[in-house]
Amino acid sequence: IKLKAENKSIHITPTDSDEIKINYVSNQNQTYKFSSDGGIVSMENYDSHDGFSLFDFNFSGHNDETITVEVPAQYANDISIDTTNSEIVVSNLKKLHDVSCTTTNSAISLSDICVNSVNIDTKNAAITMNNVEAQSSL
Repeated sequence: IKLKAENKSIHITPTDSDEIKINYVSNQNQTYKFSSDGGIVSMENYDSHDGFSLFDFNFSGHNDETITVEVPAQYANDISIDTTNSEIVVSNLKKLHDVSCTTTNSAISLSDICVNSVNIDTKNAAITMNNVEAQSSL
């Protein structure tokens, strides 16, 4: 799984389903591109919002600043996440291979995961790891 987004939090969670499901809210300022090639599911998000909004009323109950990716609980491949100005959360996955997370100005949180290796990078924010088991490198 490869995910790249602008100004969007990305949360990775397990599901009992056998399919990968990407939940997001789109608007006129967002462009999403999806692909699947060689067993790799990819998503890219581009934010064309060019101004500052003083008020942001969200009455729908959906957080349009978060992309939630549901992966099968038994998923045993790589996850690569790259976002800007937004957090990354990966939790409750026990068979991951390599995990790479990069963001700026926001936190990265990994909890209750087992991986072969982890590569994480953020600027100006915390990295939190709880109950993370790595076979190779951290």
